[in-house]
Amino acid sequence: MVTLELKDEDARFLSEQLAQQFAHVESELVHSDTRNLQRELAADLRHLESLRAALTAALDRAGPRAT
Repeated sequence: MVTLELKDEDARFLSEQLAQQFAHVESELVHSDTRNLQRELAADLRHLESLRAALTAALDRAGPRAT
């Protein structure tokens, strides 16, 4: 297991980047016509969503945004 400590600002940035990558891969999935590629992209989407959910949960545990 790898543990990574991030500042709240960096964690939010990473979460946003994961969301953008999710949207990009989702668009690729919609426009793909090969079953194997669709399966791979669907797996990537699940993995990205899992990572973002874990990051979001960690941010929620850290408390409100510092300003």
